Amino acid sequence: LVSVPIILAAYDVDQAGEKAAARLQALSGRVQVIQVPWGKDLTEFHQQGGDLYSWLARELRCIRQNAIQAATGR
Repeated sequence: LVSVPIILAAYDVDQAGEKAAARLQALSGRVQVIQVPWGKDLTEFHQQGGDLYSWLARELRCIRQNAIQAATGR
């Protein structure tokens, strides 16, 4: 993970998950915490018919676009 520019982290949608996400973000500015669109975690999202690949691709596009906008001031 040392050479990876962006690390996506999706923890459970609960207090423990929020705490763990905050700890991970404190370790590196490369960590971007994302939340599943529905369900309490990745497994539940997938089991309820969520498309993990499409969701992750969309999240990554948004994060990259926000980074470009921040860098260019737009």
